[in-house]
Amino acid sequence: MPHETWLIESVQDFVELLQRVIDTRGSIFRGQSDESYQLRPSILRFPAKDHEILQTEKNLFNAFKKQALPYLSSKPDSDWDWLAIAQHHGLPTRLLDWTSNPLAALWFVISKATESNQADGRNGVVWCYQVGQDAALDEREKDDLSPFNIPKIRVFNPPHINPRITSQQGLFTVHPLKGSGALDLLESQSRSRLSLIKVLIHKDHKPTLRQQLSELGVNAASIFPDLDGLSSHLQWIESVWSFGDGYSGY
Repeated sequence: MPHETWLIESVQDFVELLQRVIDTRGSIFRGQSDESYQLRPSILRFPAKDHEILQTEKNLFNAFKKQALPYLSSKPDSDWDWLAIAQHHGLPTRLLDWTSNPLAALWFVISKATESNQADGRNGVVWCYQVGQDAALDEREKDDLSPFNIPKIRVFNPPHINPRITSQQGLFTVHPLKGSGALDLLESQSRSRLSLIKVLIHKDHKPTLRQQLSELGVNAASIFPDLDGLSSHLQWIESVWSFGDGYSGY
């Protein structure tokens, strides 16, 4: 049974879809520049054999906890918080990034799009996941429930350890791994088909969507509120201007 799927060509299309079809109050969103990417956490993209995934995950996580402390202003309270920090800094984990802000998710779909490269020729997608009440992790559960022993996918709203998580309104799904390292993909679970909506963005519309989002204040400088984000945004503005669109967002 296919997912409910919609095609948008503009930010206005997306906003109207959110208003008509999607309950944004109970949903989380994930933008992917390539629609073929599966909803898989990064640990399953790490180059390790399936039967070694759990041990690889344990080795990476334990080493990170031992060696990261000198770089942190305070020690995380739990393995949940440690995982959020590790994921944020690029360590492969069983977490998958989402946001409660649909426009932020849309930005990640088109973040590399320019008129000159046509976004690498790939169609993008925003996944909209209606979260059930039993999926959201209660703050009180963190003391009693290990993220490495969860029986089903949970949604974890992390502490705001970094301005980027705050600006992106970021949160995670936490995925249970089987002993073989296998994983039931979120988009493959029958019950999830009722709660997942797929919004497709054709590659040809990505540059226009990026400009429309920027005009609404959603751009690299707002998504990444630091000098890296500002630099990226200024470079994009200059490239658009140079390409002849006449856009000036300085």
